[in-house]
Amino acid sequence: MGVIGTIGGIANGTTGANFYTTYVSAVANPFLVALVATYFAYMGWDTILSINSEVENSKRNLPIALIAGMLIIMTVYVAYYIGIFSAAPLPELVDGGGVLAAFGGVFGGAAGSALFAFIVVSCLGALNGLVLAGQRSFYTMAVRGRGFAPKLFSQVDPVTNASNNSAIIFVLFVAAWMVVNGGNFAGWYGDFNFDMMGFIPITFQTLLIPVYFWVIFKERDLGVFNRFIAPLFAIGGSAFLVYAIVRNHGGRVLWYLLIFAVIMGIGAVVMLRRPKAE
Repeated sequence: MGVIGTIGGIANGTTGANFYTTYVSAVANPFLVALVATYFAYMGWDTILSINSEVENSKRNLPIALIAGMLIIMTVYVAYYIGIFSAAPLPELVDGGGVLAAFGGVFGGAAGSALFAFIVVSCLGALNGLVLAGQRSFYTMAVRGRGFAPKLFSQVDPVTNASNNSAIIFVLFVAAWMVVNGGNFAGWYGDFNFDMMGFIPITFQTLLIPVYFWVIFKERDLGVFNRFIAPLFAIGGSAFLVYAIVRNHGGRVLWYLLIFAVIMGIGAVVMLRRPKAE
């Protein structure tokens, strides 16, 4: 799509026309909305850290995997969306079915629908990665003596070498989330009607900022770029993303923060009441 859509759009003038097309969005801050949506599309790359205990020479190999993987994915995403942008006039992309309209415009109705279906199926690849990382999340904490019931969740099946207990609790959490999200129970309560996945960057990115400062003040063996420049850029990016979410969602952010505080409070109580010997 990236190659054919871009070449076709440049050849028939659609790409140039879209650049000069003015489209008035009903969204108050379309750039900020797009920014948060883009971040959501890239969420998950950091879940590779949950399998760091199983990676050989993780201190060397994980940074390589993260950086190389991110560069490859960014290249593919940018090329793909340039192709989408070039495949059909902008009003048609916005009002006429979006990506499906773009595929139909380039490959024809039947072929476009078939290729679009392949994209939907490819999402199972992302699901596979999240399952791989998610089922190890409790195990990763447990092997370090952290989290809930570390003795239970650090167990590994002697036959399959899999962390079965961690996988089971992960499945239960996913099932509970599917029930709540699928039932749209949040829709009963006004400002409480939100998708929490869109709010997670607020806490995730905010909690990362102290880590970046820790790198600046403690990692004296790093070079200038890794110790100062990269963390400062990361702090700015995290702060701007949090601002974008707050600007987009307003008071609903407080509901999310309340839920987050309750969950973190329960975890803190459990940790404080744990016997010292455990």
